[in-house]
Amino acid sequence: MPNNTVRAAAEGMPDVNRRRLLLGLAAASTAAAGLTVAPPAHSAAQAENPDLIRLGDALPLVEAEYVKAHKAERAVLAEWSPRWPLAPACLIDGGDEVDRKLSGWAFEATNCYGEVRSQKIASVLSLGFGIELARHVLKGKAIDKRKIRGLDRRGWEGSLAQSLRLRKTAETLEAKRARIKKASGLASAKAQTKAAFDRFAETVKETMGHECATMDGVVIKALALDAWSRHADRYDVFLTQGASTWGQQLAASVLRLAGEA
Repeated sequence: MPNNTVRAAAEGMPDVNRRRLLLGLAAASTAAAGLTVAPPAHSAAQAENPDLIRLGDALPLVEAEYVKAHKAERAVLAEWSPRWPLAPACLIDGGDEVDRKLSGWAFEATNCYGEVRSQKIASVLSLGFGIELARHVLKGKAIDKRKIRGLDRRGWEGSLAQSLRLRKTAETLEAKRARIKKASGLASAKAQTKAAFDRFAETVKETMGHECATMDGVVIKALALDAWSRHADRYDVFLTQGASTWGQQLAASVLRLAGEA
């Protein structure tokens, strides 16, 4: 049976049934490889690591909590993103800070070379710096004798007046965005998602860090990796320390048990 058929049949099953399916496949493959040996009559069946069993039982719950929290965060963004005010062209032209969506991701724009880059915007902070610089320059007498940054006194006066006008526009925009961000409850939703993800990631990380004594433990580790792979599109997944070695750890566990058998 093709691998994709097996996977499709396993998806959507209760976790206990998924575990039984993987145990059955593992037992069948072990027997087919001739690795199963009858234990001596005096030996007792080896028990699985109790920490692994505990983590295997906890995994479906922490994953479900993370999925629920992430779904709630996406619902907030879907409802409130259309209300997020766009920056007017006067702030985008000559802006030097990344203009961001409600989600925190940058707005993107195509430049004259056809390159897609983060859209820049003039903020209250950057405009305030320009205003103070212009005022400082205009107070000096040297402005009459030489140009600074290519501007004479008239140029600096014009720059100051324009920055003052733009700052009012920027203040209005940023105030509207702040009200929407607060009303949406996005900060709370993001915090809940992060907390749920941290619990999920820690459960998988702890699972992969334990040694397994039997094929039950191998299956628990495989289920943990399977759950982790379902969220591989999340940016946090790539930042989780040690995740890149989990597959190697699972393979090492399988080879060790096979060798012991």
